Amino acid sequence: MLVVVCVMSAACLILSYGAGALVGVIRPENAPTGPMGLVPAAQAMGRIYLASVLMIAIQFLVALRFASFVPGLVLGIAGTFFAVVATGAKAGVFLPWQMPVNMLSEVAWRLQTALSLGFGLGLVVLALAIAVLSRRDVP
Repeated sequence: MLVVVCVMSAACLILSYGAGALVGVIRPENAPTGPMGLVPAAQAMGRIYLASVLMIAIQFLVALRFASFVPGLVLGIAGTFFAVVATGAKAGVFLPWQMPVNMLSEVAWRLQTALSLGFGLGLVVLALAIAVLSRRDVP
């Protein structure tokens, strides 16, 4: 699951640059000018990916723990809803669905907190998920 998210993020970055190049072909007056800034964009995407590990781990655990798709779906929708509502809140930095968005913040403590909690706790939750799911009896 982590690999899929990583590939999707890289594809998004590549397609964004492709769209900019295509605009330059179709309408040369609107072509991007100056350096493309691939390194800063890739670094930002990498931080967003690392901060999203906790959210991915929680969704992974819920999706595999329950036989129905409904709990995972409800969790994802509710998490996204609360992340949108808590965008400006100080406590929003602790919401797993808000952590990737905090990588775009200009406030240093939000960025550092979301990155360390998202990646660190994400690895812990992934380890716990593996331990819990390995004990399940699957018919």
